Amino acid sequence: MALLAVAGLFAAAGPGAAQAQDPGRWAETGHDLLPLEYFQGVTSGKHHSLFFDGLFVGLYRTDRDLSEQARKPNAIPQDVFARERYNHIGDITWDRREHGRVLLPLECYIPFLGNPCKTGSIGVADPVTLEWRYYVKLDPAFIDKVMWAEVSPNGKLLWTSNGALNGGNDLLAYDMKEIKAANAAPGGPLLKPVRVLPGAVPPSGITGATFYKGRLFLAGQGGGPFRVWSVDLTDGSRRLEIEKPIFGESEGLDIVKARGGTLHWLITPVFGYGSTYGNTSALVHFNPLKQPKVRCGDVITRSVRLDANVVCPDGTAAAVTIAADHVRLDLAGHSIVNGRTDNGDTVAVTTAGPVADVEVRNGTIRAGDDTLSAEASHSEFEHLTVDGHAMVVTGDHNEFERNDFQNCDSSGLSVQGDGAEVERNRFTGCPLFVTGSGSVIDRNDVTQSADVGIGVFDPRAVVTRNYAAGNSGTGIELSEPGAYVARNTANDNGDWGIEGVPGTIDGGGNRASGNAQPAQCLNVTCGS
Repeated sequence: MALLAVAGLFAAAGPGAAQAQDPGRWAETGHDLLPLEYFQGVTSGKHHSLFFDGLFVGLYRTDRDLSEQARKPNAIPQDVFARERYNHIGDITWDRREHGRVLLPLECYIPFLGNPCKTGSIGVADPVTLEWRYYVKLDPAFIDKVMWAEVSPNGKLLWTSNGALNGGNDLLAYDMKEIKAANAAPGGPLLKPVRVLPGAVPPSGITGATFYKGRLFLAGQGGGPFRVWSVDLTDGSRRLEIEKPIFGESEGLDIVKARGGTLHWLITPVFGYGSTYGNTSALVHFNPLKQPKVRCGDVITRSVRLDANVVCPDGTAAAVTIAADHVRLDLAGHSIVNGRTDNGDTVAVTTAGPVADVEVRNGTIRAGDDTLSAEASHSEFEHLTVDGHAMVVTGDHNEFERNDFQNCDSSGLSVQGDGAEVERNRFTGCPLFVTGSGSVIDRNDVTQSADVGIGVFDPRAVVTRNYAAGNSGTGIELSEPGAYVARNTANDNGDWGIEGVPGTIDGGGNRASGNAQPAQCLNVTCGS
């Protein structure tokens, strides 16, 4: 990357950079200080060689221990400079064709004035002698300068971006077979891209690139802290890999196992101000971190057991989405947390349309809106701690067992569907609502709800052995005739202990005391 304005660098590495949200995919393992001339790009090739370029037109080769083996202070021949005015080599790349070659992205650059030439080319240099071989020119209708280049893992494409043309937001790919001496400039054809990915350039821009596990990694610093993104070249989608509050200039990237790292990022100083790593160039090393099986925003289509908490920032619509039948989501004692617990339209676990035969179990879920919102049938929700706000499940023949609901205020568990089984759950500050037909509601403990304790809208419900106490409304409310109620206890509630409608089937053994209504129960006989 060309030298940046100092004022812009201070803005990029200032207060906004201190709020970086690194996604935790890579760990910095150390850095090596380099000669200042190693300023623009880095790549690796055969025979354990590393290549660097800079300050503007130099090309250098080292071994894996960074001991210099060869140098070419001016890699651009005088006649090429005179013809094209190229005075800047960007982030370089290595290619196996022609018995090995280093590819040099070429542009014109004048500090504070920009790019007066409005063309870009790819130079080809010998990896052993570093001598110039030839260059091919790229069609300026698609690109006005070449700031970086990277060969695809299969060696068939050369990737770059369209410079400043049309906003500089597109990724371009050129056919590597066309980068050959027969097409050399000035007499050769203008090469056109064979692929264009519109809008795929990350918001932080691009100063360097490399490939890792099939994804194109792109470094930049525009608009805030230093970032490395990776791009899926099948569709142009991207994800953040690294975000760090670094002062200096972001430059090239490379993947090679060396110096205790796998990914290497060239960071250079701002003249007169230095960088986070000192007053010379630095090669900063990173290794990949073991990733959790499920991350914030994931859509899962097969069973998974969490090996870490899933925590999403405010504004994430859903932390985890189940998008297939027969999925078991085992939290294994971990938490799924999405946004605040007091407000925000967020959900921890949801489904992508109706699903069947799923299980969610063994952990804590928390969100700003619904902790769990699902369209599911023949599914199980067990051994969960539901902390704050509602859990809403729509569908038939679902089971809810041994869950702990806390701090829900007037929203708790809402079950909508036939044949539900709600058993052995504990609700503290959370109500239970069941709507449908043929539900079994047994041995639940519901206390301190800001609404009713248990609300049942089911003419065929079986409501037995539940405990409802200290709720603001009625302890157990049966709103449909035909529901069967037996052996429940409802004490100290703000309205009735147990309130049935005419036609409620009283199975006996119900008890109530200390409720606001002197009669304690309505349409049900309650002992004390």
